[in-house]
Amino acid sequence: MEQKVKVLQRVAQTVGNGRNLHEVLQELTDMIPQATGVPRCTLFLVNRERRELAMAASAGLSPDAVQAMGKWRPSLDTLTCIQHEMLIGGHAVTVEDVATDPRLVPEEREQFGCMEACSILGVPLRIRDQGLGYFALASPHRPHVSSGGALSLAEIIASQAALVIDRARAWEEAHKASAELARLQERQASRMEKCQGAQSTAQDRRVRALHALVEAGIAITSELSLDKVLQRIVDVARGVLHARYAALGVVAEGKAHLERFLFAGMDAETVERLGGHLPEGHGILGALLTEGRPLRLRDLTQDPRSVGFPPHHPPMRSFLGVPIISRGRIFGRLYFTEKEGAEEFSEEDESLAFSLASQAAVAIENAYLFQELQEQQDRLIRAERLSAIGALAATVSHELRNPLSVINNAVFFLNAKVPREDLRIARNLDVIRREIQLATHIIEDLLNFSRIRPLQMVPVEAATLVRDTLSRQPIPENVQVENQVPSDMPSLAADPEQMLQILGNLIENAVQAMPEGGTLRLEGTTESQRAILRVSDTGIGIAPENLGRIFEPLFTTKSRGVGLGLAFVRRVVEAHGGHIHVESEPGKGTAFVLDLPTAEVECLQAHG
Repeated sequence: MEQKVKVLQRVAQTVGNGRNLHEVLQELTDMIPQATGVPRCTLFLVNRERRELAMAASAGLSPDAVQAMGKWRPSLDTLTCIQHEMLIGGHAVTVEDVATDPRLVPEEREQFGCMEACSILGVPLRIRDQGLGYFALASPHRPHVSSGGALSLAEIIASQAALVIDRARAWEEAHKASAELARLQERQASRMEKCQGAQSTAQDRRVRALHALVEAGIAITSELSLDKVLQRIVDVARGVLHARYAALGVVAEGKAHLERFLFAGMDAETVERLGGHLPEGHGILGALLTEGRPLRLRDLTQDPRSVGFPPHHPPMRSFLGVPIISRGRIFGRLYFTEKEGAEEFSEEDESLAFSLASQAAVAIENAYLFQELQEQQDRLIRAERLSAIGALAATVSHELRNPLSVINNAVFFLNAKVPREDLRIARNLDVIRREIQLATHIIEDLLNFSRIRPLQMVPVEAATLVRDTLSRQPIPENVQVENQVPSDMPSLAADPEQMLQILGNLIENAVQAMPEGGTLRLEGTTESQRAILRVSDTGIGIAPENLGRIFEPLFTTKSRGVGLGLAFVRRVVEAHGGHIHVESEPGKGTAFVLDLPTAEVECLQAHG
C-alpha cells in the first residue's frame, strides 16, 4: 500500500514539473512496473501525419528489444484487432497467452516475443474520445497481467499521460502559430518599405493585425495565468481593431452564466455605475453562442435580437462578435463595439477577430486541460488514502471497540458504587466517560467513512430535509438560526439518511466555529435544474492556507477528532452526482455550497 501511494505521488510530481514531453512520458512508463508489478512496458503513440504508430518510451526491456520495438511502425490504416479495440473502441485488452491468442497477427506475436512476453495487458491513452496511443504491459508469466489492481493503476497513469500529450500538442501548435506569424510579419514589413500611399496603408493594417496575433500567441505560450492571457488578447484586439470597447466572456461548461469576463475601454467610473452587472448572454450575445458564427452589425440597436442595455451602460451601435471555438466546443465569445473612424467593422476586422478568438480558445483549452490534470492527480491520491483508511478502520474497530466497552461498563459499575459525596472521584469518572464517548465517536467516523453503502435514491424535498436536520441538531442558545430554504424548492434525488448525516456534519461544524455565538444561515436556490444548498456561519473562518485541504481525509485544524467529517461530506455529495465548495474569510465566517441534481433531472436521465 505504501509503495502504491509513493508511485501515485510521483505521478503527480512528474506531470507537473514542466519538463519536456519525452522525459515526462519516459518517467510515466518507468512507473508502470513499479505500480503494477508487471515487469516490462512499452508506450506506443499515434503519429497522425505519418499515419503510423511508433514507440515513444519503454521500461524493463533489453537493449536489443528496445531496438527491435523501435523499428516496428504499424500503419494506422491496417490496425490489428487489439490495436483497433484500444485506439478506436477505447477498451483495455488482455492477452492471456501470446502464443495461442487468435487475435494476434504474426508480426505482433514477434514483437511481443522481443519483450519476452507470455501475457499482455494493453491500456489505451484517450482524450475526448480520441485514441492517442497505448501502454503494452508484458509479463513473462501466464496469466499474470489480468488483475484488476494492475489494470486500474495502469489506467490512472495512462489518463495522466493522455492529458500531458494533449496539452503539449496544444502548446506546440500555439508555438508554431506564433513563429509562423512572426515570419509573416517580417515579410510584410519588408514589403511595406516598397509600398506607397493607399497600398502602404493597407499593408500597414495587415502588419498591425499580424503583430496582434503574434502578441497573443506569445502571451499564450509564456503566461500561466489564464485571466492575464485573455486580458492581453482583449487589450491587443481592441487596439488593432480600433474599437472603443472590447470584451471576452468564458461560459461555464454546461451552464449559461459566465465564469470569466474580461473587458477593455470602459473607465472605472462607468464600471462602478454598472454595479458589477455582467452580460447575461441574452439577445445578440446569446446568438453568438447558439449560432456559433461571427456576427457583424452596423447598428446593434436596430437588430430584432437586441434586448437593450442595463441602466448606466454607455451607448453602443456598431458591433462585431465572434464565438470562441476549439474542436467543436464553444468556450465563449469575443466581441467589440463602436468602431472608431468608421461606421461599422469591416470583413477584414471580422477575420482578425476570428483569429484572435482562436488564440483565446487555445489558452482556455490549455487551462482546462491543466485543471483536469490536477483534479485527476487529486483523485488518484485520494483513492489510495481512502483504501488506507479502510484498512485502518477495520483494525481500529476490532482492537479498540471491545476494550472500550469493557472500560465503559467498569465506569458504570464504579459510578454506582462510589459514594455521591465523593465529588473528586465522580468528576474523574465523568472525564473517563466523556473520553470513551469521544473515542467511540472517532471509531464510528472511521467506520462510516470506510463503508461504501449503496445509495437509496428517492425524491426528497429540500425544505423538509433541512428542517429534519435542524430538529436533530443541538443548537446553543447563543446561535441564531435562519432557515431560508423555500418550501417550493424542487425535490432532490438523494439518499435521505446520508443527506441528513452530511447536513448534520456541516451544521455541527458551523456551530463549533461560533463559540461566542453568531448566525447559522441555511439557503436554497435552483439554477439550471440543479439544487444549490448553502450552509453558512458568522464564525472564526478558515485560514487561506487551509482552504485547499479541508476536504482531505485526516486533515483537521481542531484539537480533537481525526479530520474525516468534511471528507465524508464530499464523498457523499459526489456520490450523488453533486459538487461542494467552500467560501471563507477569517474573522467573518464560512459558507459550504452544495450543488446537487434535482429529482427531475435524475428522472430525465433515467428515461433518456
